[in-house]
Amino acid sequence: MSFRIHHQTPYYSQTAHDSIEKRSQEEWDAYKYCSAVKAGTLNGYCTLPGGQRLDMSNVGLARQRFGAFLSELLAGKGDAYLVPVPSKDSFDKPEFRSLAMLREALPNMQNRLLPIVRFAVKRTQASQGGQRGYDAVHPFLKVQPVVVKRRVVIIDDILTSGGSMLATRRRLVDAGHQVLFAVVCGRTTWTKLSAFSSGWEDAQESAKQVDLLAG
Repeated sequence: MSFRIHHQTPYYSQTAHDSIEKRSQEEWDAYKYCSAVKAGTLNGYCTLPGGQRLDMSNVGLARQRFGAFLSELLAGKGDAYLVPVPSKDSFDKPEFRSLAMLREALPNMQNRLLPIVRFAVKRTQASQGGQRGYDAVHPFLKVQPVVVKRRVVIIDDILTSGGSMLATRRRLVDAGHQVLFAVVCGRTTWTKLSAFSSGWEDAQESAKQVDLLAG
């Protein structure tokens, strides 16, 4: 059995840009768009498909655009709830990055947000030297108990190795929830792919990482 992860656009990595081949303008636009969805801010500007310019004066459109992508995937899924992949500050804060992103992306679906997966202890952020990957995340996640087990879709901003995503899925499944699929804005790639082209990857049931996106 496999687990499908949908992405809105390939996200050509900084490592690839620095060491393999420089980004095209379209790849820069997709890179900055994903950053705007993730952080809610934008350095400079980018141009979206259709020619719309995105900058700090209208940066909220990035999350709205991601919300429209989510809505298309959720159409016909009935009572599915949305579980954001937790960031490491989720252990002691009611709000965390991917939850805030979802609140802005889907303002009319607040009753479908289910932020029940959290870190149980304080962990060092990866950007500050903390460990990455499934085995560095899974032991420290907990699922808050709910009376009714749910059909859920997992949401995150950027997918690289998929360790946090797959660890979140495993915790939800073990807690008795039915995970339908996952959605991210950007899917990290080191390969030159067409920016703003949506797609998906399938991870196997026992996987601890997702294969690198390739053409």
